[in-house]
Amino acid sequence: RSSQTVNLTGDVSVTGEITVSGNRTTLTININSTNSNRYIRRASGNDNEFLFRVENGAKLVIKGASARCRNIIDSKAQNSDTYYKGSCFRVAKATLELDYVRIQNLRPQDNGNVLAIWAGNNGNNTDENILTITNTTFADCGTDINPGSGHYKSGSTLWTDASSITTLTMRNDSILRCSASNGYGGVLSNGGDWSSCQMTMTNCYAEGNYSSGWGGVILWSAGDNNPGHGTYVSGATITNCTFKNNHARYLGGAISAEGTVKMKNNNFI
Repeated sequence: RSSQTVNLTGDVSVTGEITVSGNRTTLTININSTNSNRYIRRASGNDNEFLFRVENGAKLVIKGASARCRNIIDSKAQNSDTYYKGSCFRVAKATLELDYVRIQNLRPQDNGNVLAIWAGNNGNNTDENILTITNTTFADCGTDINPGSGHYKSGSTLWTDASSITTLTMRNDSILRCSASNGYGGVLSNGGDWSSCQMTMTNCYAEGNYSSGWGGVILWSAGDNNPGHGTYVSGATITNCTFKNNHARYLGGAISAEGTVKMKNNNFI
């Protein structure tokens, strides 16, 4: 068991992957400022698959101070015009908390996701992930068609792996100009029939997002109760949220849902 707090006094250039692993291991990254943002960027030449790995019972907390004083995670390398295309977070049997964070310009390569939730080491639905995302903005993130490859990339902005259990809480967040050009859809996707994700989304705002498949913002699967597969049941509750100018190639300009989605006092513009 260990706990470490890092107070950022300036911008950070990350040369490799930041890994937080082990039961009851916690890393907290705070912003030590009252009047300016702090940037967390990949160092020039850092082509690692992920920026942060949170695994095996560990917890990562990244916190800003206010809407004007955020931790900004950007794919643009410090002092460089180069944008790297690795994923930002890999969470596997772990906890992630984001508060007053801005995640921008992240566009993973093939089979990548900005925030990927995995089943951990066991590869079954005993591996639980807990995500709490508040006062946070995802802007200009997602996946694109790979030019010249003849196939779609498999990935979204926030995606949960099949065979995982995830509790996701989103509050006062914004999703702006993100894309899921993966042939299926969902800037926010719960990963398919074999995932179990319970999501609560409150007072969030989504504008200008696009899916090449279904669900311009959210693609929500029902889960799978087949006894041979185990029990994977997903549900979502969406309250006081605004969805504006979102588009999908097929169905659900804002939301495409097969499973249970409870909605109250939402605006679709």
